[in-house]
This record gives sequence, C-alpha cells and structure tokens, in this order.
Amino acid sequence: MSSEQNKLKPDAELQNEEVLQRDEEQKPVEIISLDIDEEGEAPLELGAETTLELLQDAQEENYSEEIARHTDDATIQESLEARQALNTGSDELHERLDEHHAKSPSLSGGDVDAAWDDANVGEETAGGMAPTPDQDDVEEIGEAYGIEYENDEPLRTGDKLAQRDDNRWELNPESAEESA
Repeated sequence: MSSEQNKLKPDAELQNEEVLQRDEEQKPVEIISLDIDEEGEAPLELGAETTLELLQDAQEENYSEEIARHTDDATIQESLEARQALNTGSDELHERLDEHHAKSPSLSGGDVDAAWDDANVGEETAGGMAPTPDQDDVEEIGEAYGIEYENDEPLRTGDKLAQRDDNRWELNPESAEESA
C-alpha cells in the first residue's frame, strides 16, 4: 500500500460518522501570547498563597462542572459538593500545629475552630467567657489546665490550680537530679 493510500484510509473509515468541518468564515477573536519573554511583557508575580488559592478555586469549579455532567439532581449535587468540602482547612490546621508546638486545640477544650493558638488570652480558651456551643465539657477544659475532676467532684478550679502549681514537678529538687 502506498503512502497516499494510507492517508486516505482514515477518511474512508469516517464516512458514516460526523466529521468536524472547519468553518472558513470564522475568524479568531483575539490571539493571546503565552510567551512571557516577549519585550514589554512581564510575568505576573503572584505569591505562593495566591497561586494556591487560584488553583483551588479552579479545582472547585472543575469539580462542580464534573458533578453537573453526571446528575441534574440539585440535592445530589449539593451533597457531593458538601462532601468535597469536608477536608477544607486541613492544610492550614497542620501549618498552625507546626507553627505553635506548645499549643494545641486541647487548650480550647478541643475546639479546633477557637483561637487556640492565642491561648494565653481570648474568650474561647478554656475557662473563657464565650465558649463555642457544645464545647463546654468540664473534663476537657480541666485537662487543658492540667487538672482532673472526679465524676461528682465540685468544681473548685481555683483551689485545684493552686494545688497543681504547688506540686509542680519542675519545682521539686528531685527533678533537677533526674535531668543531671
């Protein structure tokens, strides 16, 4: 078979299928240069966070379009989009945990949404005046302060804190011997 016959063979196979034809009357609306090295153009200087945000936004849009291709049911679309958002913020939480080694969500009674990284001050920290709803577990708040309560024990937080501070291991002379 000659090379000319090979070129014609694919067209013969596509006879019965719809073939995309070029519309000669259509003209390009705009030509955009992707070459950032051209004179007079400067590359966009986006920060890493901005670039990451743009990428995440594009992924969210693509995900929504992909869901819409598979179902027209708005309830299913909303459910799938909600599931996609379940992991939102985990990267930021890991960064905050890496940055604040001595602090953790346990300082706010286990509430990761509270300002636990500012645990020295704040209303949402353990014992603060405005805990997040459902974040008022006495045991978790006590653990954040380094004190424990029995089930039916009265809440004597001031006394418990004073007792805790009086019996700190760091103040015991034996602790100095252990570290030497």
